[in-house]
Amino acid sequence: MSLDIQRLLADWPSEPDGVTARLIVGDDGARQLQLRLDVGILQMQLDGRPDGQRPRNCNSWLDHLEQKTAGNPPEVPNSDDWAELDREMMQFYHRRVALLVTAQQAQRRRRRQRAVSLFRRAVGDADHNLRAMDFIAAHSPHSDYVDGHDRSRAFVLAHRAEALAHLCRLEGDAEQAIEQLKAGASQIEQLHTRHGLEEWIEHDPTLLHLRALERNLRRRHGIDKTLHEQLAEAVAEENYERAAMLRDRIHRRRLTEG
Repeated sequence: MSLDIQRLLADWPSEPDGVTARLIVGDDGARQLQLRLDVGILQMQLDGRPDGQRPRNCNSWLDHLEQKTAGNPPEVPNSDDWAELDREMMQFYHRRVALLVTAQQAQRRRRRQRAVSLFRRAVGDADHNLRAMDFIAAHSPHSDYVDGHDRSRAFVLAHRAEALAHLCRLEGDAEQAIEQLKAGASQIEQLHTRHGLEEWIEHDPTLLHLRALERNLRRRHGIDKTLHEQLAEAVAEENYERAAMLRDRIHRRRLTEG
């Protein structure tokens, strides 16, 4: 069998201005996720760690480090530990990107169940890397290393908010989709403020993307103000009767959704 993958690359060209990803069925019958890069193809497991490994018999290297630092006595991560964690975070980043692309493909093709599953996995992969960033902030003594990862948090938060908004739309709740986009944007704004980068708030591409998605949702669904926005307005105006009515509507909606 030839080891040359040139035919695979030729049959599946990369997109210079976009991300190309697809689901395949592997030789073992299990679904795999592929991400097309300009120089090759990444193939990843859908569940667990993207490379399918269980480091130190844990689900992830992050899980291993959390156990290591919680031991008695606790162990301090060394440089090799941080390098392996960075490598793992890159794996989860690549899979998250591929999951978002394939989820939107499934959504366009009206394959709702698949889209929901893939968007949920994208949220999970975002949560993994956010957890890793929190771990780095708590345990690394190197401020530059901590700050470098924390500045990448905006990109992860934007992906997470976008995936959650798509999930809400698939559930038929456009208002909650808008609230998810707003919540993600608010977290990113707080992040920039924490780093003294307020000037980025108006120009950050992740924020511009979330705001564009929000505007499109409002226009498509004819939503001027969500119930939560109307509630905040009523409270600000001290219109407590209207505020109570809106709280009741929100509560009823939650019960219905539950």
